[in-house]
Amino acid sequence: MSAGKETNYSLGLNYYIDNKSRVMFNAIRAKATPNSSGVYEDLDIYQLRFQFEL
Repeated sequence: MSAGKETNYSLGLNYYIDNKSRVMFNAIRAKATPNSSGVYEDLDIYQLRFQFEL
């Protein structure tokens, strides 16, 4: 069995609307070398969150 190698790159941005709320964005790119089946498994992940205090 042979395993591939994975490298991840990420970027995170925060935007503060005021002192009680913010918007958060994360982007991740995962780059994988071939697995034992010879398949490249690259992946892009995007996440958007909103946080507020009551």
